[in-house]
Amino acid sequence: MHLGEKVGDLVKKLIQNIIIYLAMVFIMIFVFTMIDGLFGTEFIPDDETSDLVTSLIILIPVIVLAIYNISKYIIKVKNGVVVLDNSINESISNYTIFEETNAEMILTINEKIDSLIKQENLSFSSKMNYPTDNLVYVSHALSNFPELKSDKSIVKASEEITQRIADLRDQKTFINSNIKEFNVLIRKFPNSMFLKKIQEKEYI
Repeated sequence: MHLGEKVGDLVKKLIQNIIIYLAMVFIMIFVFTMIDGLFGTEFIPDDETSDLVTSLIILIPVIVLAIYNISKYIIKVKNGVVVLDNSINESISNYTIFEETNAEMILTINEKIDSLIKQENLSFSSKMNYPTDNLVYVSHALSNFPELKSDKSIVKASEEITQRIADLRDQKTFINSNIKEFNVLIRKFPNSMFLKKIQEKEYI
């Protein structure tokens, strides 16, 4: 939200609060006037009591308005925390599934590469330092064994996995950004006063 939008929103809320306050003051005046009309001078017998009534007419709307705004803010923050929490949990769940699927794809293509290497009686020495569950293994094999590039399925799978890894990296950045927003939201003042039971989330 830009500065101009923030100022405009603040002015709008201020005007709304002033209107609500004035409305409550008029209601209080009306109520006390009605009561005074019913009970006459017995209800407001002297200037001291009259000053007390005036103070009540001014203070009660202020207190009610303060309680209203505080309650509204707390509800808004708690709802925001719930929405953000659900969004993060759902994103992590999707990320985990995507990551597991990607790992399975890497393992499958590496097993296929191993099979082809054995069929072609190629040297194993140049690939022994790479784990078979790592994409580096695929890249290294394709670089050192040009014969493997004739299998279009391996090349295509390698490109697809590379893209999926890039997507996973983007997803991880997005999730960690939301986790940071969540942690800041529950720990900054005054939110920390009524969100003490909510624990910070760990980054993935």
